[in-house]
Amino acid sequence: MNWYTISTLIAFIINISLTIFVYFRSRGKRNLVLFANMLAMASIWLFGSFLVNISKTPEAGLLWNRLLHIGAIMVVPAFFHFAWDFNKGKKKKNFFLVPLMYIGNVSLLLFLFSPLLVTGVKKAPYIGYAYDVGPLYYIYGVFFLFASMYGVFATLKTFKASDGYLKIKAKYFLASLTLAVAAGVIFFVMTMVAPAEMPPVDNIVAILFTVTFTYAMLTHRLIEIKVAITKIFLFLLITLAAVSIYSAIFGVIFLLISEKINYALIVGGAVAFSLSLGALPPLRKGVLNYIDEIAYGGDYNYRILMNETTNALVSMLDMQELLGYLTDTINQTLKPQGLSLFLKEGRAYKPKATSANKTINKSINQDSALIKMLVDTRNTLLRGELDQKQSVHKKIRSTLRGLRAEIIVPLFAKDQLTGFLAMDIKKTGKSYSPRDIEALNAIASTAGIALQNAQLYEEAITDGLTGLYHHKYFQNRIKEELSRAKRYGYPISTIMLDIDFFKKINDKHGHQVGDQVLEEIAEAIESKTRVFDIVARYGGEEFAILLPSIGKETYANHKKIVFAVAERLRKEVQERKFSDQNIDVTISAGIAFYDG
Repeated sequence: MNWYTISTLIAFIINISLTIFVYFRSRGKRNLVLFANMLAMASIWLFGSFLVNISKTPEAGLLWNRLLHIGAIMVVPAFFHFAWDFNKGKKKKNFFLVPLMYIGNVSLLLFLFSPLLVTGVKKAPYIGYAYDVGPLYYIYGVFFLFASMYGVFATLKTFKASDGYLKIKAKYFLASLTLAVAAGVIFFVMTMVAPAEMPPVDNIVAILFTVTFTYAMLTHRLIEIKVAITKIFLFLLITLAAVSIYSAIFGVIFLLISEKINYALIVGGAVAFSLSLGALPPLRKGVLNYIDEIAYGGDYNYRILMNETTNALVSMLDMQELLGYLTDTINQTLKPQGLSLFLKEGRAYKPKATSANKTINKSINQDSALIKMLVDTRNTLLRGELDQKQSVHKKIRSTLRGLRAEIIVPLFAKDQLTGFLAMDIKKTGKSYSPRDIEALNAIASTAGIALQNAQLYEEAITDGLTGLYHHKYFQNRIKEELSRAKRYGYPISTIMLDIDFFKKINDKHGHQVGDQVLEEIAEAIESKTRVFDIVARYGGEEFAILLPSIGKETYANHKKIVFAVAERLRKEVQERKFSDQNIDVTISAGIAFYDG
């Protein structure tokens, strides 16, 4: 088999593999199903071309040339249907053209074995057999031209009229359509006009079209076209340079030794040399990093920052520290107008950290349409991509409006949705770029696991009833803070609180009410202590507070602060009514100091 035949087979294998993959990934989405149909027809076309390439007789060449036109003809209405569906917007404008395209092209199939479509074949280099066309072939050419022009101009119109992610998607399609039209034109020139011996450029273009188009359909948010093309070009350039250097060196060696160059041996060795270089992890990593640095330009440092962020996340176990680091990093890097982080509690997802102008207090039930879509797709969700005509998508859009979210990033730990990030548009008013989505996905892949680890750690060190730290954690923190205070000469203190006559509350109102009182007193204590103070349920109705000093705080000043905190707590509890029974509760406090 020559190079053209091999490239045709490779193009078919890639095409049919992507067809199957897209069918499985479609999940009933009409646009993806239509796209998969188009790929299936292109696969038939490519497989027929391969059979033509390896045909040994004119009869076989004619048969396979005619049969490949099943795919070549039907790819036209399949492509037109897909392009119409993508570009139709809110109106089903010009839908009548879709069935007309199917009817017209199916009608041509009735003449598949008639000389009115393909009259005969002739031997041709590379491609096996070229075919001669009949009068009906020009009608097929009109259909092909019309579908191509419609796809390009309709997508160009969508690109100009849209913004955000639809604009990015349309940009991908425009690039892909250019490749598709180029591949089709080259194919027809090679097979209909007296063919010349030329490299298999139509198959290379066809492969680029299929891969680019599929990438745009499934994961178009991850990388810009410019970056993708740059990376491919750089990779090929480096590979070519390595092969050229190898060939030049061994070419000279062959001339010196035998005065004759063995091209087959050199080319085979060059390929093996390139593969062996790629198999060496340090060299491969170095080359890929170098390509990334050139391809991403100024964005390379941005990507390094994202890697450092994901590494930092996995080392944090304190939930508040983790939430703060995560929201601060995203705010500083992407600058959204608002950001809320939701974590699962029971059967709902509740906001645990927010940087929005207005606090989001809305909880999302685990049975909601939004959560179901996040679990099913496991992908970042963009409000602009939701179809307004689908009832489920309408519900999700309504939920996103309530959350003031333009984008939802799911946080998974293994197969469990532990939470999600809800982000408004950028402060600049611009949409999130593919680079931004790539960064968010990179952070989210680590954040989900980090948050689950922090939750497990928090459960291990906190009291199940009040949510405060338990006594064992408190004792460990006293040791740490006391050691620090001794080392730097800072004062430190603890406040021990005890609920007065708590046994009487339990005896009179029951343990359920007693538990409610404990929860509410814990909440009152937390509301009147500083962020960095450590509050714990020490046991039963006893609470403990560890109050570290702030910097080089004097002992006298520290005592004043601690007494003030204790008095605030006493008054707060005394002035409140506790539980549904409106019970009056008082507390007693004891204070211990270390003067540093």
